[in-house]
Amino acid sequence: MEQEQVNEMTAFGLFAGVVVVGFVFAKLRSRGNEKPSVTKLMPPKH
Repeated sequence: MEQEQVNEMTAFGLFAGVVVVGFVFAKLRSRGNEKPSVTKLMPPKH
């Protein structure tokens, strides 16, 4: 049972991290140049 809980917390942590990073990245990007919301869903092209 503990292992399942750890996996859930890890999955949630990764998901939350991706959402936060994506949100911050989108905010910083939108500050420089206004683009359609589609760019927020696409990964950065580096």
